[in-house]
Amino acid sequence: MAKLDAYIPMDRRFALTRGESLPDRTNGAVLFADISDFSSTATVLDQEFGRRQGADELMMQVNRLYTGLVNQVHRYGGSVVNFSGDSMTCWFDQQLPVGAGFMPALDSSAQRATACALAMQEVVGQADAWRLGAGTRPAPTLSIKVSVVAGTARRFLPGSSQVQLLEVLAGGLLDRSAAAEQVLQPGQVVVGAEVLGRFGRQLQVAEWVEGTNGEQFALVSGLSEAVAPVPWPELPPVVAETARKWLLPPIYRRLRRGEEEYLAELRPSVALFLQFSGINYDADDDAGEKLDAFVRWTQRVLEQYDGFLLQVTVGDKGSYAMASTSATMVQEDDALRAVAAALALLALPLELSFIAELKAGISWGTMLVGAYGSDSRRVFSEHGSETNLAARLMEEAQPGEILVSAPVAEAAWQE
Repeated sequence: MAKLDAYIPMDRRFALTRGESLPDRTNGAVLFADISDFSSTATVLDQEFGRRQGADELMMQVNRLYTGLVNQVHRYGGSVVNFSGDSMTCWFDQQLPVGAGFMPALDSSAQRATACALAMQEVVGQADAWRLGAGTRPAPTLSIKVSVVAGTARRFLPGSSQVQLLEVLAGGLLDRSAAAEQVLQPGQVVVGAEVLGRFGRQLQVAEWVEGTNGEQFALVSGLSEAVAPVPWPELPPVVAETARKWLLPPIYRRLRRGEEEYLAELRPSVALFLQFSGINYDADDDAGEKLDAFVRWTQRVLEQYDGFLLQVTVGDKGSYAMASTSATMVQEDDALRAVAAALALLALPLELSFIAELKAGISWGTMLVGAYGSDSRRVFSEHGSETNLAARLMEEAQPGEILVSAPVAEAAWQE
């Protein structure tokens, strides 16, 4: 049977096994890593092996790479909060885990996150030698860009436990991370000035770059002294009933039947992105309750159209939800139901009037749908060029609008 607790972040798992809860306001460092060229890899594999075997080959490559990356995060005492397509958001708390629980310590979160970022570059560099299948075609060159910023963040767990709890890291610290990542080139690591201040001369800086928010970030080339790893202690398994809360019901049932290897597919699917604002994650003490109310309502609406909410990513300058009406089951009218769901989601009830600037993007096409990650941390989602298109359509839409791709428009028109 699959390791169910791999779908729970390590720090959350650590707290659960000790009967603790994570605070919703915490200090530490955010590491955001974005991997390039997975979409190109998917195209090559599909052409060379066909859809079924291509999906198996791609998932093997994806999981092999993510295993190396996740191992580095856990080696330095961090947690993968969530995956988003070809990227991952990780949290390094200032408190260190020991056998008895989280213990206060001299804050080394920024140093550990930076050392992890540099180690991730080495992992991806080693992956450049991969070949696809029998080696008839070289794999596209993979690269990774990583940003590290330190400070205070909010940690939320919105959603219905009967559908799925969703891990969310929020606040202005995430906006700073995004501002740094958007000006990065593949193969680079940048850190905030506050991170540099905690290193002194130990951190080698190549140059300074300006983020999209006007902030200066340090482009890091290496460390003159090693940072000591702080690996997680061995954890007992989380009981199945507890782990179930972090899994969509149909995925949980398949995992309990030992069918994890059949979850991954390269097939047509629908991606629905919904952008929203209206919650001040840093200043509003009720931000967690507001987000939870919105997420639960979104889950209920999607359920009416056989859809599921897969992910929530938040920030003061724009938050979005990723959903699908075909991630767990394919039906002929997937695209039409996604459009109907989006229309229903834009009709907010009065009790959610604090939510503003709702808009959506929908795309339909071939995506990698399934569970991916490592044996110690993984997620069920869908990703590929079509998810990227849906996200771009969402960004281009005006508040109150739904932009759809041509295949979605054609399918909806025919219906």
